[in-house]
This record gives sequence, structure tokens and C-alpha cells, in this order.
Amino acid sequence: MRLYYKPLVTVLPPGSVFARYEIEEVAGRGGMGVVYRAVDLDLDRTVALKLISAELGDNPAFRRRFQAECRIAASLDHPNVVTLFHAGEQEGRLYLVMRFVEGEDLRNEIAARGALGARRAVHIATQIASALDEAHGRGLVHRDVKPANILLAPGDHAYLTDFGLTKRLLADAEDTVTENLLGTLDYVAPEQIRGMTVDPRTDVYALGCVLFHSLSGRPPYASLEREAKLLAHISEPPPALGGGVPRDFDDVVARAMAKDPADRFESAGEVAAAARAALAAGEALENLPLTAQAEAREAERLRRRGYRRALISRALLSPFSLGILVAIMLAGIMIGEVAMAVPVAFALYLGAAAVIGFDAEVREQVRERARPGEGDPAGPAQDTDSSRAGSARVAALLEDAATKQARIETAIAQADLPYAGVAREAEGLVTTFRQMADRAELLEGELHDPARGGIGAAQLERFYREMEKILVEFDTIRVQLADRPTSARGGEQERLEERIHDLRAEAGEVAQGIESASSDRAGSGEVESR
Repeated sequence: MRLYYKPLVTVLPPGSVFARYEIEEVAGRGGMGVVYRAVDLDLDRTVALKLISAELGDNPAFRRRFQAECRIAASLDHPNVVTLFHAGEQEGRLYLVMRFVEGEDLRNEIAARGALGARRAVHIATQIASALDEAHGRGLVHRDVKPANILLAPGDHAYLTDFGLTKRLLADAEDTVTENLLGTLDYVAPEQIRGMTVDPRTDVYALGCVLFHSLSGRPPYASLEREAKLLAHISEPPPALGGGVPRDFDDVVARAMAKDPADRFESAGEVAAAARAALAAGEALENLPLTAQAEAREAERLRRRGYRRALISRALLSPFSLGILVAIMLAGIMIGEVAMAVPVAFALYLGAAAVIGFDAEVREQVRERARPGEGDPAGPAQDTDSSRAGSARVAALLEDAATKQARIETAIAQADLPYAGVAREAEGLVTTFRQMADRAELLEGELHDPARGGIGAAQLERFYREMEKILVEFDTIRVQLADRPTSARGGEQERLEERIHDLRAEAGEVAQGIESASSDRAGSGEVESR
């Protein structure tokens, strides 16, 4: 005998029926209510049923926005976003029906097993970044990206859930800022704390926090109390990851978690691309002999120390800082108050230097000049190691492309659909990618060949980022194929085939553009040498 829901029941017992959904068990509790594993009795499928709390459902502002927000969330059709099937009201209670993901959320996964390996962390972050880019392209901001909202299905297929509803609807329910942040303090952006306007870069900040948590096994400011944690998000840089994590990840996290949104990556996809580059660089270093690893790490330590010294020098020798010092000292001499002018002058001088030293644009300029091969005294001595790392990175990118092609072919076989055109395009893209990678090896050599003039490390790095971006898109197609049931519509093949074809064209344009830039620089070098 089935028990039917009564409004006074707080938690629905197994076997009861709400609307047309039979409750099996409580699956979790979210910001808006209780989530149940349930069975859709009409369609005979397992779903996730979220029953909105009565307190929120009784709020007129919340109810006004509920339907509109659900329509927006339901419009997201992406392999890494939990699909919203239905939203409605039953006996005065609002509810959502979503795809049920069999697996664990990222928060519990890390709590049970500790920090993820770098490759696994990047794989998950890449999928979530793809979901965020899709939403941001539609004008949506998630506002609550955190490990508890990332579900892991078998094979580490990651899903982003609670998309946009919780934060936006709770805000309309007239909660205070502090109440809105309850439970998400580890991943909240400074602008959210201040109650300012949010945009996609707010999700970029949270994704940086999630990446930190995945790599280190703890949130960025886990040891701090509530108030100190809020202050740290506003003003403190993230701590070092440590624990054997490649140091390039520190730079990725630091930029993603920049306090000023203008200093962050412009998109979640850029975070993923930078993380992939950090992973490739770390793995390339691990593949070097132990002596070469030690040399490379020592060179990196010297580079970072050189950057700090250069930044201090830039701040102390700035015309602005020195101008304040000289002006106040002269004023003191003119009015006969030298004893008073000296401490005031030096105090203001050091304050001005500190302002310059913390300026994001100044720090980036100094960092660019400190990169190996571009003004860093340690650069020429690292040519051999840098070339080895570049070749290893090319090899890693090629291996990644081949792996993704193999996964696409496997997904096609599992989908049991005539995707021959997709397979052909995938093979063609890998061939194009190999041509790009071959060109990259030549460019690595040109970078360290004074006679050729070189193409510049910044251009080469941009080339790598474009290669990695294409790989991310390539993997997204693989995920879509893996999710296709046998009954998928026939037009899907043509759409995916066209997407891969576009990626091939993009890859060709990137390779041609960088080759042209290299030729131009080489020509300039030859003219100058004459």
C-alpha cells in the first residue's frame, strides 16, 4: 500500500508518492530543500526529486521567480549539466525533477579519498569549465560552484548541478548576504561578499577554489574562522598548494582567484586550458632525468626570486615613489623642518612603493620580463631544459589528441549509430593536430635560435593554449557521443561532424597564423643580422 504525501510531512518516507514520483530514499539536502531518489511512475525511470522547503515556497518573491528560473535552467542542454526534466507545484509545495546521477559528489569523494591526482583534477575541472562556458554564453551565472554541486558518474563524467537556481532565488527571498553565503564560504568570490554585481568571472573564481580543493584536499582558506575566511577571500592570495603538486598550478589558481575580476581569466575555459598546460609542464618535468629535474626546479626557484627582486626594485625606483620622497624632503628643507620631513617622506615613499608593488598591471609586466628567454638572467642557461620541456609538451599534446580520437571511436561503437562521418573527421583533426605539433617543435627551436630571431615565448604560449582549447572541444564531442542512446535523432551525426570539421579549420588557421608570425620574426632577424 502506497502512502501519499500530506502537507505536514517534513521528510517523505520510502514508498510514498509525491505527484507522480514514488520515493525510494533521501539522496541529499541542498540549499532549497531535500533531494530524493525517486521513480517516475509514468515513464518508469529513476529521477532526482527536489522538494522545495515550505518556508521558501511560501515567499511570494521566490514563487514569482521560480518558474522563470526553471525555464532558464531547463534550456541548458550540455553533457556536463544535470538535465532539468520538470518543475511544478503539488498541494502547495514547489518541486524540481532532474536527471538522477549515479555516483558521488566531489566533496564526498575528496573527503573519502583525499586530494585528487593532478590529471584527474584537471579532467574534472575541464568538464565543469565546459558547462560554465555554455551557461555563460547564454547569459547565465551559476553563483554556487562548489564540490558539493559537482556530481561524479562512473568514468569520472562530471555534472554541474543546482544551476543558477539556489543563489538567485534565495536572493529574491530577501535573505541577507551572510545567509546567502552559508555553506559556500570556501568558494565565494570577493564581489559576492561585498554584495556587488556578479558576472561569469565570479564562477571563474569559484572554479579556481574548486581546483585548489581538488589538488590539495582542502579548500583555500580551510584553517580560518568564518570572519577571517571572508576577509581572506577579499584580500589574501591563496596559499601554496604544496604536497607535490606542480608549481605551475599555483599560478593558475592565483590568477583564477584574483581579487579584482579584471585580473582573472576571462572564461572558465581559459582556466581549464591553463590547468592543462600546468599539467603538461609538470609531467614533462617528471619525465626528465633526476639531475635535469633538480636543475629545472633550481632554475624555477631562481626565476621566482628574480621576479620578487625585480618587483621590489620597480616599486622602490618608480618615479612616483621617488618623486614623493624628493618633494617632501625639499619642502622640509625650505621650511626648515628637516627633522620632521625625513620620517614623513620615507613613510609616504614606502607607502607609494607598496601601492605600486601590489598593482596587478605592474606585477604582470615584471612577470613577463622575468620569463625565461625574455630578459631573465637565468634564461639562456635554461635553453636546453626549456627545449626538452617544449618537446615533451608537444608529445603530451599529441598523445592527448590520439587518446581523444580513440575515445571518440569507442563512444561511436557504444552508441550503435552510423557515425562514420564523425570518425573520418576525428581522424582528420588528429592529422591536422600532428601537423600543428610538428610546427610547434620547429618553433621551440626558433625560440632559442638568435640567428632566426625567434617568435617570442608569448606567441608560442598562445599557440599552445589554442591547441589545448581545441582538445577540450574535441573531448566535449566525445562526452556527447558517450551519452547518446541508440534512439538518438539521426541529425546528430551531421551536427557533430560539422563541429569537428570546424575544429579542423580552426586548427589549420592557428598553425598558419603562428607560422606566418614566425616567418615575419625570422625575416626581421635576418635583416638585422645583415
